[in-house]
Amino acid sequence: MKKIVFKAFIGLVVIITSHQALADDGESNKIKIHENQVKFIIVSEGKTFYELSKEIGISMVLLRKYNEFHPKKDILEQGEVLFIEPKKNKSKTNKQYIVNQHITLREIAQKEAIKLNALLKLNPQYSPDEKLSKGEKVFLQ
Repeated sequence: MKKIVFKAFIGLVVIITSHQALADDGESNKIKIHENQVKFIIVSEGKTFYELSKEIGISMVLLRKYNEFHPKKDILEQGEVLFIEPKKNKSKTNKQYIVNQHITLREIAQKEAIKLNALLKLNPQYSPDEKLSKGEKVFLQ
């Protein structure tokens, strides 16, 4: 029982520390808030999860968990959104996403700040990395 309480406390400290590190790091790591009420930064240049985890003070494991990129992805591209807290289970603003270009549920989850598993439950007919066709509807709530 003590280990669980201790880990929760450590997580809280890391989140507070990362917020301060981001706030002091200038424009490249400025915290922004997605319309779905999830904090994120925009990657300023191609960096690895490891490099960014050190810069912002959040463990690499949490960054991977919050972002749900393909498991083999290590280098992030300039301009990519990197969430620094957990995504939501559904959209607060949009009921559905209408595909206008070939995109996967994994990419929609990242774009809409929704957990991939929640999106899969709402859209069981698709797989995470299946390319969806133009005009298909993806439920976000």
